[in-house]
Amino acid sequence: VGTIADIMPALGENRPLIMFGMDVFNGGNGHQGIREILGVNRASSKSISWDVAPLLNTPGRMGETRLTVDFFLKDDRGSTMELLAEIRKLNSERKKLVTDTINRIRAKNPDAGIEPGFFYYADDSIKDGLAGLVANRIAEEIKKPVIIMSGPDGNGHIKGSGRSFGKYNFLRHLEPLSSMFERLGGHAQAFGFTIRKENIGPVMQQIAGSIGNSCVRDDNIRIDAVLDQGMIDSAFIERLSLLEPYGKENEEPLFLSRNVEVSSFQRFGADSNHGKYILGTNIQAIGWNIADMM
Repeated sequence: VGTIADIMPALGENRPLIMFGMDVFNGGNGHQGIREILGVNRASSKSISWDVAPLLNTPGRMGETRLTVDFFLKDDRGSTMELLAEIRKLNSERKKLVTDTINRIRAKNPDAGIEPGFFYYADDSIKDGLAGLVANRIAEEIKKPVIIMSGPDGNGHIKGSGRSFGKYNFLRHLEPLSSMFERLGGHAQAFGFTIRKENIGPVMQQIAGSIGNSCVRDDNIRIDAVLDQGMIDSAFIERLSLLEPYGKENEEPLFLSRNVEVSSFQRFGADSNHGKYILGTNIQAIGWNIADMM
């Protein structure tokens, strides 16, 4: 679970670690709380990264880390289910906070830091545990690297999270400035830092100068193969599972189908912002956060 949640490469010794872990869950064994989160879903890299990891990360992001600690340490079903209910409630609050924060940033866009190569925004009301989620959503939306900052704390420190888009190496523009940060760490596309408030302006200007026009938007979708819609059936899906576990550096294959007919469309989700097509008679196509576009 940790290997997948921390987006480690699904290569080398990580592959059997992930594979054996999935076999435990799919054999009806392993941590009962995680099995409860998975429900009827088969344990896979996707179900861990979409369902399990975000849920168990939520208490830490919301300042309630003890909930996740207790979730892993309790060994009786009653306590585990009570903790899971608390975590799910907290997760709903987290989703609303993230959405509200993003809407607030959109509304205040003229006051935010807009540079040709990246976007940055600071707001004392943002929880530092949510800054990365907010940055990630905005980066996906504007197709630019994003820095979101919260604070300051009692020592006058600002905490921030940076997220890139695609495979652009955002961190390399900050590393030469490491002496201006109190702390800086992460990887090419996602990182966190602590900085003194008076250093924000100079640092953001130097990042802007370093990026310049090098951050070129790339909307190309790279496919692995063209696939006729008639080939997509349960046997095909089963054969694809032989390539698992998927993950970083062993991504799921991406196929293109042409001349696809949409039979129906419906919205779903708390804000009706997700969309679902039925293609032909039996294939569901989900669009996350793009219902209006669909």
